[in-house]
Amino acid sequence: MLTRAAIDRVVTAALEEDAPWGDLTSETLIPADATARAELVAREIGVFSGAEVFRAAFTLTDPTIDVEIRVADGAEFVPGEVLAVVTGPARAVLTAERIGLNFVQRMSGIATLTSRYVAAVAHTGARIVDTRKTTPGLRAIERQAVRDGGGHNHRFSLSDAVMAKDNHLAVLAASGLPLTQALESAIARLPHTTHVEVEVDRLDQIDAVLAAGVDTIMLDNFSLDDLRAGVEKIAGSAVVEASGGVTLNTVRAIAETGVDVIYRDRDSRPGRGVRRPLHQDPEAGGGVMTAVSLPTRRPRVRPSVASPTRRGARWVSDIVLVLIGVSFLVPIAWIVFSAVDTNATVSISLPEGLTLQNFLDVASPSQTLLPLWNSTLISLGTAVLTVVVGVLAAYPLSRFRLRFQRGFMYGVLFGSCLPITAMMVPVYALFVQTKLLDSLPGVILFMAATSLPMAIWMLKNFMDSVPVSLEEAAWVDGASSMRALTQIILPLMRPGIGVVFIFVFTQAWGNFFVPFVLLFSPEKMPASVAIFTFFGSHGAVAYGQLAAFAIIYSAPILLLYLITQRLTGSSFALAGAVKG
Repeated sequence: MLTRAAIDRVVTAALEEDAPWGDLTSETLIPADATARAELVAREIGVFSGAEVFRAAFTLTDPTIDVEIRVADGAEFVPGEVLAVVTGPARAVLTAERIGLNFVQRMSGIATLTSRYVAAVAHTGARIVDTRKTTPGLRAIERQAVRDGGGHNHRFSLSDAVMAKDNHLAVLAASGLPLTQALESAIARLPHTTHVEVEVDRLDQIDAVLAAGVDTIMLDNFSLDDLRAGVEKIAGSAVVEASGGVTLNTVRAIAETGVDVIYRDRDSRPGRGVRRPLHQDPEAGGGVMTAVSLPTRRPRVRPSVASPTRRGARWVSDIVLVLIGVSFLVPIAWIVFSAVDTNATVSISLPEGLTLQNFLDVASPSQTLLPLWNSTLISLGTAVLTVVVGVLAAYPLSRFRLRFQRGFMYGVLFGSCLPITAMMVPVYALFVQTKLLDSLPGVILFMAATSLPMAIWMLKNFMDSVPVSLEEAAWVDGASSMRALTQIILPLMRPGIGVVFIFVFTQAWGNFFVPFVLLFSPEKMPASVAIFTFFGSHGAVAYGQLAAFAIIYSAPILLLYLITQRLTGSSFALAGAVKG
């Protein structure tokens, strides 16, 4: 049990370490009579632990600080939930804030992770227990966190029980003393209340240990089959404990072998339960300070092109921006004006008379509608195939450590840089042999293959940003890897998938070279090839129809963007990137 004395000892040591001669920042910047109100807010789902330790961090700093704990130890919390409220002198609150957060974050993280292990074995009779592999000086609070997470404690220290491990057995073997005799001799000298446990790493050691009459036998690093054999051999004569290789992926199978206790040696690993710093409540007098407002000095800003204060730099940046804008606006203006001009030419000018005749001339099934349909089939097929295959390829690269992963990723990057003109020679020969020439599926396969390297690279980076702990929680609930991928990872990386989909779609939509080489039939040509029908022989160009076709040709891309933006919420925005 975590006692008040143990809490005070640990917290006092932490406060003295963090502020041995006081908080210099708070004492020089914050008025002595200023007060503060702060909230401890959960950032993720978890199990709370460390209420009294959190309280002690503040009350040992200043007894006048009031700490209201709103969640009990061992209770689950959700993102945004207020776990505690701290009110008191601002200097003291700021001084103790980090120590209180460090303790409650660590303890809640341990409790959260422990609860997942406990949930994984709930259908069995196995217990999850901790170890002595704790942070020096913090064993008492870390083991309390294990209990708050639903786990149990092993021996607290070397003085609590006899636990003969492989090192002890090796010394006994070197001295020539039989194992059974040595254990019987030790048990004879111990009080009858002392617990005796022995670790074995082979099945053939169990008989000698059982003969000595020990209380618990630990099966260390046993395979699942050996664990079942060990449980059968011990047959209730001692408590059976499993150790080694215990993770969220394996603990369920270990428990189902029939062991009584599972010895998890990573109980002190910090989890992700409480990560958000103390949120200062703006309702308390407009901020942290309630009694005073402090004067602030205007920061000095260095002149730069990005933030100009010198006239020369301002003129340079303005001119650069104007030139960039003109370079984009001039061709767009020519297309818009020429599309509605009865006498469009190669020069840009205001229309002499507005007309929609150019749009009517190109709006024929064979000239526009069928090529647009072919473009849609090719681009949509390429994008869907690339995203599906890219996700399946990116998943193992993101979630597993592969021996040649770095080399493979650089190979993928190299593949995205190969010139398509050089690749077309062997591809054309292959398509002749496989009879894929003049085939829309063949074009889709080739364009998806050339888009796949960059898609894998991008999707892996998006997938890396999804926390693995969310998958582990799904595995605890019995979900398979594929179900975790489709129901957890993919929904969270939906904006990233939208980026890759649009990237591949637009690349395929504007690709002229591949369909021009691989397709022969006019009725199969996409719009990127059909647009050249407006360039007549002997230099004659139908400029008005060309401009009208260009506008119609661009409309599906804008429509796709709007649909993707709606499907992904506001994450995909016209800001040059994806907001996650």
